[in-house]
Amino acid sequence: MAGYPPAEPVSENFELLHEMALSTANLGALLLFSGLGALVVLNHFPELLHFDSLGVTISTASLSASLLISFIINSAFLFLYIVVIYPAFISPLRSIPRVKITCHQMWFPRTIYELFVNNLNPGELFLKVANEIPNNGILALKDITGTRLLVTKGNVLPDLLVHRSYEFYKPEGVRAFLQNFLGNALFTCEGEHHKFLRKINLRIFSFRRVKDMYPMMWKSSLAYVEALHEEIQRQSEGAASDSRPTGRVDISRWATSSTLNVMGNATFGMNLSDVKYADDIKQVYKTLFDPSKEMLLYYLMSIWTSFGLVSMLPWGVSRIFQENSKKLRAIYLKLAQKGKRAVKSGNGGADILSLLVETESLSDDEIAEHLLTYLAAG
Repeated sequence: MAGYPPAEPVSENFELLHEMALSTANLGALLLFSGLGALVVLNHFPELLHFDSLGVTISTASLSASLLISFIINSAFLFLYIVVIYPAFISPLRSIPRVKITCHQMWFPRTIYELFVNNLNPGELFLKVANEIPNNGILALKDITGTRLLVTKGNVLPDLLVHRSYEFYKPEGVRAFLQNFLGNALFTCEGEHHKFLRKINLRIFSFRRVKDMYPMMWKSSLAYVEALHEEIQRQSEGAASDSRPTGRVDISRWATSSTLNVMGNATFGMNLSDVKYADDIKQVYKTLFDPSKEMLLYYLMSIWTSFGLVSMLPWGVSRIFQENSKKLRAIYLKLAQKGKRAVKSGNGGADILSLLVETESLSDDEIAEHLLTYLAAG
């Protein structure tokens, strides 16, 4: 967790001092571990050092062994510092209620166990943890990779989302992962960049502009209901004429299709099915939000460990995810360029893409990032 105080100069100075303090603390910890490692080598492995009248001489073989032993010892000390010392005695989050630090209760292993063995969904898991541990609205989820905060009560949300929103950062791993299909826009950026984009979005989503979209949303909703009715009628063919039509549909598939059409109209000014890349967009989202356990495991590892590290693994899911993310960005970049040409030729509309282009403060790539956010959010 880090903070941005309200005043701009104070914010910059505070952030600089905060980074310096962290760097000094990290340097001190490294020096301490190095000293402890050297002390252990001197006391327990004296045969690696050869003393003579001129001082200490170390052979090449002894030097390699000393470095290896020191590395192992320092790694052990560092692990102890990260897992036990820092969260219990140094971390500013140490007073927040958290799961006890034991191997079987570390958050990431527990998440894997609950989701894949007990078949809980993420919401059920968070509710279970919130009910297990007494808290005042915030719960710390501790793991080797760091500490995440879980909000368990609604009275915390005003501070988190409104009054002190810039004092709470999204975890770096989560941001790096989400930027692949949400874009580096309002949902994933932080600090001054977020404030800049927020001003742009407030103009685009003013009450008048949103109200102008009501007829389009209502029309799309009626078309959605009519399509569902036709599907039920089709399934009821052959039934008794006096019986009530009945059928079964996958509502999530229909809802996804309807939402994409609404967002297509709002974002591009046309039904998504009329967009040249409509089928590609739908297929990419279907692949990225595949509910399979393999994809879920990939998401969890990317968020809780390191997205860059997970992306390097020779894993089919990783390749599929990266290919589809790049494909999605390429599509939205082409749509952004097309929208900019339309506005310059006087053919722009009241859709979000045209409004973004009219701001004249965003590049093609930045507009594409916004389109990623809007479509995924919808």
